[in-house]
Amino acid sequence: MGTLEPEDSARPDELVVYGAEDCCLCDEAMALLRELAPSLGLTLRYVEIDGEPELERLFRQQIPVGFLGGRKVFKFHVDPGRL
Repeated sequence: MGTLEPEDSARPDELVVYGAEDCCLCDEAMALLRELAPSLGLTLRYVEIDGEPELERLFRQQIPVGFLGGRKVFKFHVDPGRL
């Protein structure tokens, strides 16, 4: 799906999720990821894009969007099989 353009540690075990306040899809994705992450050996990092012009420009139209090891692994909805 692509590579991450802004800040990304590209750690293979860190799932970075970009989202926004009052985003029901973001809330759903994070709830599911909090359940899945331990069994997949992943750590989660949530980055709120609100008020960050560059992150807004990059991600507003596709939140929530997740990157694992610098690669986009989902947008809008989490597919557990893809992780």
